[in-house]
Amino acid sequence: MKILVVYGTKYGSTAAVADDLAAKLRNRGAEVDVFDIKTGNGLEQSSYDHIVLGSSIFVGSWTKEMQDFIAQNNQELNRTPLSYFVCCGDMIFGRSDIEDCHQRYVIDAIHRMGLADPATSAVLGGFFDFSRYGLLVKAVLQARGLPRDMRQNGIDISKPYDFRDWAGVEKLAESIMKY
Repeated sequence: MKILVVYGTKYGSTAAVADDLAAKLRNRGAEVDVFDIKTGNGLEQSSYDHIVLGSSIFVGSWTKEMQDFIAQNNQELNRTPLSYFVCCGDMIFGRSDIEDCHQRYVIDAIHRMGLADPATSAVLGGFFDFSRYGLLVKAVLQARGLPRDMRQNGIDISKPYDFRDWAGVEKLAESIMKY
């Protein structure tokens, strides 16, 4: 099976998930290409048996680059089996449950973007590193109460915090290979 993994990332966390997913798919015998949407378009999707679209979620949305890519390639994407994943911090400390995040950031989002229902999909946690964020991002996170919640749960926000679901990446790879 020939698989394309296309992802959009704001700070790099989603890139690591996309690369890990690709490695797990290759270990199962798939031929996999990984494409960072920030590197530009010009991608030929028609030669793939399956396409995986992944995005970080920032302030409730997929990255602008992924949304633009989907809008420009919607018809071609919908001719191929599609799977989706998002990296999302909303579920940290029970702020939202995983089912709610999956509905909002995968199912509702892909329908708004005119994409087909997924062959499979996943919400795969996230990564926070406050030292990398600018003032605006810090203000948004502060307004949402995230730094306070992290400190109350014993997390030192001066250090990076990784809560990506690596076991979920494994399960997603298994599910993709069934199609």
